[in-house]
Amino acid sequence: MIPLRDRVVEVLADRGPAAARRWNVGSGFLIRDRVVLTAAHVVADGTLAVRGLHDGGKVLWPARIRLLGDQADLALLDVDGGPDAVPPIEFVRIGRTGAEVVDGCWAVGFPEFKTIDVGGGAPVRETVHLSGEIRTAEDLHSDLLTLHVSNMPKEMAQGSPWSGVSGAAVVADGRIVGVLTAHPVRAGQSALTLTPITHVSRLADATDWWRALNVDGTQLPVLPRPAPLRIGTIPDVPAHHQHRAYATELAEAMKRAGTVVLSPQRHGLGGVGKTQLAASYARMLWDASEIDLVVWITATDRESVQDGYVAAAGKLRTDSFSRWLAAADHRWLVVIDDLADERHMAGLWPPPNGKVVVTTSHWGALADRDDVEVIEVGPFSPEDAQAYLVSQLGVTSEQADEFACHLDFQPLALDQAVSYIRAHSLDYAQYKERFDERRRRLPRLLRGDGAPADLQRSTVAVTWSLAVERGQGQGLSVSRYELTTTLDGTQTIRLDFNDGLLTPDLLEGMLRRRGLGDA
Repeated sequence: MIPLRDRVVEVLADRGPAAARRWNVGSGFLIRDRVVLTAAHVVADGTLAVRGLHDGGKVLWPARIRLLGDQADLALLDVDGGPDAVPPIEFVRIGRTGAEVVDGCWAVGFPEFKTIDVGGGAPVRETVHLSGEIRTAEDLHSDLLTLHVSNMPKEMAQGSPWSGVSGAAVVADGRIVGVLTAHPVRAGQSALTLTPITHVSRLADATDWWRALNVDGTQLPVLPRPAPLRIGTIPDVPAHHQHRAYATELAEAMKRAGTVVLSPQRHGLGGVGKTQLAASYARMLWDASEIDLVVWITATDRESVQDGYVAAAGKLRTDSFSRWLAAADHRWLVVIDDLADERHMAGLWPPPNGKVVVTTSHWGALADRDDVEVIEVGPFSPEDAQAYLVSQLGVTSEQADEFACHLDFQPLALDQAVSYIRAHSLDYAQYKERFDERRRRLPRLLRGDGAPADLQRSTVAVTWSLAVERGQGQGLSVSRYELTTTLDGTQTIRLDFNDGLLTPDLLEGMLRRRGLGDA
């Protein structure tokens, strides 16, 4: 952890000997290696330098403007010197939807009233530690903020005693809110204006700014911190869940696009873990406190989406879930799970100021939308399947490869098989014997050419029916399973039932009644 004394600096602008006031002095904050955040008016003209604390004294380093705000009093400087290995600091925004107080705010600067004579040289400015609070309902018209501090310097004959504190970073909850930019005299000695970091979005070069600050300006955490809330049922992630490259791909895609769709590969079907990927992502954000609201909505038809929105509105005590999201200070994620038809979402898409993950069994869904990224999810890679089975069952690499191949590398099938083996204390050979026997009993879902999709569906059906047998009488929740008909391979039948009441014979009978099985 780098000491605070290594982050706070004076910012000096030398206007030359001919200027009426040669030196313009302000404060700044080292936000990472050799990059200082300060106020734009401090560095508007003159030759720039930064003066930091080092070995009991002050050291001067040359500086130059990297980014200068025109519609926001903010500036970034590149510094030729200073401490190394300065970790990046995070940023936060202040929510303005209510009248609340953000306390515990602080800043360190170099104001005029702390000028001291050290003897034998020019006077220097000492640091001042400001502490105070921000009241969220102040300055709503200008969208600036006021830091009310406990410090009460005496008035000066000329100018403000706070002169020189401009550019000091205001920190709350360990994150930068913005920088001090003015002292409105009429507001008193304890009120200082600060420009919030969110004003970066007003700038023509906002993209360059956010990149330089190393943050996504649309996903800043908010203070006061809202109480976290989850609406809907997020599926549990098994303890033996295998991390996949798709999880990393999803997290990266969410940084680029507001909506990411998890779909099957072009010739693939279900059982590849799209819902589990979405659930893992939601829980990752939740556990890391990177999200304030998670809403999980099942989208099998338009009515279920509307019901989900009504339930969410009720939890949030609002008339319109969509309008609430659009105006929310919260960082939110909405998961649209199992979208059967994109027309079900017409007029219901969440606004663009949050995160949306969609899972669907239909390849190509929403691919024509410019604001959407699509990730085609396939079966386990041989490497992932091997790692999963070796870690969970203690089998050899060769056994894992054979087992995974036998189950077509399907994540759902492998997950069900692992659970079954553990519950019944079987080894791989014993499970394989039961699997093969059950496969002979269950109807083949498609006949004829034995295409990979057909085999995939059959494999998951077998492992699933074994899992149902294990769960008989345990009161498991309602499950859904899609089966493709034998007519043309395109029609989908969706079965809803209580797992606890389903036996393998009943499953087989249900399939036969729908023309999907052998007598």
